[in-house]
Amino acid sequence: MSSTHKLANRDWSYDYESLPYVFSDNDCQRVADRLQQRYSALAKQWNPEINSEWTCRLYLAAKLVMSATLHVNSASYAESRNLRVVLPYLHYYSVFCHLQGMIREGHAEDFFGIWSSRQDNPSGQFDPNAMQQIIFEIP
Repeated sequence: MSSTHKLANRDWSYDYESLPYVFSDNDCQRVADRLQQRYSALAKQWNPEINSEWTCRLYLAAKLVMSATLHVNSASYAESRNLRVVLPYLHYYSVFCHLQGMIREGHAEDFFGIWSSRQDNPSGQFDPNAMQQIIFEIP
């Protein structure tokens, strides 16, 4: 069994080591409350199919973030060994994997909200498929 840890008046299964030293407990609580308020309405509408979809999305997003981390660490090693020929590849794919992970996880709305215009998207709703097309069209 895992132990629980307190942060922002909530019980967590993960022991945050740096977060309590960087941000105050009140700041963490404000962010946690805002996220809970934002996503609780969505989660109440879930059914087993949507739950399965988001489980798969989060799994794929975690894989992509791990891939991006591997590329960044490999780039750091290559730079320290003066292996400059692989650096553009590693930098490109680290950013690419991270952005793909954000799209799959559904957090791209916060990051790419400045790209969407009312002319292209009159409803103002975020469309991850449209954003994915934009990402793939970037040279």
